[in-house]
Amino acid sequence: MTTRPPSKRGKSSAGGGGAEPPVHPLVRAVEELYARGATPRLVIDARRADVIVPDFLRARWADKLVIDLDASYPLDLAYDETGLHVNLAFSGVVSRCTFGWLSIHRIIDRADGRGIVVPAHEPPAELPPELAYVPEPAVTEIAATKRRPSFSLVSDRDAAPDKTPPVSASPEKEASQTEAKPLSASDEEAKARRAKFRVIDGG
Repeated sequence: MTTRPPSKRGKSSAGGGGAEPPVHPLVRAVEELYARGATPRLVIDARRADVIVPDFLRARWADKLVIDLDASYPLDLAYDETGLHVNLAFSGVVSRCTFGWLSIHRIIDRADGRGIVVPAHEPPAELPPELAYVPEPAVTEIAATKRRPSFSLVSDRDAAPDKTPPVSASPEKEASQTEAKPLSASDEEAKARRAKFRVIDGG
């Protein structure tokens, strides 16, 4: 994979300030290739948490991500104790990427494939969970999940018959009809019982 990185190469402190960065053995390997006029090619285990690259690269290349540190592009290359930092362009979009030292398992010459292999950094078939990068869920996906209502399908045949009487369109009319209803026999009996009660004052 050819990347589109910076024309200024060389060691610098990722934090700025002009402090001399630590000299890592892999830094020497990169600088030796540059000194020969070659383009360093890194092979990286992008599954690791100490690798910062766009997620689509992880998904596609996993433990065999190939990055060319082409000095003809403005890489803004920097080294520090955590790893190598560089500006790379993918599909025309520039990203600041980081490759932890332990994620780099090959540094070779792009032209002839000669270089170094680091056996201790060779990626295992299964990366331990504590070393693996875990993507954060997209905010839009979380919001969509929270907003999603639950529905169940009910057919007309499955629905229970509605026994609720229809609501009257004219409450005043219904009220007058209720008042005009003749008293039933039970209403008459209740009135007769109430007439037999006497009120006693003083308990």
